Amino acid sequence: MKIGPFVLALSALALSSCGGSSSSAPPQHNPASTTVLWLTPAGAPATSLPVTLSTGIAGGNTPTGVIKTSTTDSTGNVTFNGLPSSGNVCVSATYGSGQSALFKGDCFFPFPTTLTLQFQAPN
Repeated sequence: MKIGPFVLALSALALSSCGGSSSSAPPQHNPASTTVLWLTPAGAPATSLPVTLSTGIAGGNTPTGVIKTSTTDSTGNVTFNGLPSSGNVCVSATYGSGQSALFKGDCFFPFPTTLTLQFQAPN
């Protein structure tokens, strides 16, 4: 038994109309809290390091819209609670002082629940 081209075309059209539902990505939200591990250029924990949580970083090294500031513990970790549920969140810190100071900052949306950042020595 032969199936004519017309029947095949109708079958293809019927199949293509099935399952044509559109799906959108689920809404993204920042976590309620985050823990960030800071490492020195040598890979050791950066202890007693002041860290800023903000909504932006201007000029490459200035946090803007500061949310909170906290200090890393003896393992190089800092935990922030109460992150805004939506929008860009940035974390930044400066390691060292003077001419040899190293700045590191990154922004995310959604912000990760855990993050490891390592300062990079200049080349």
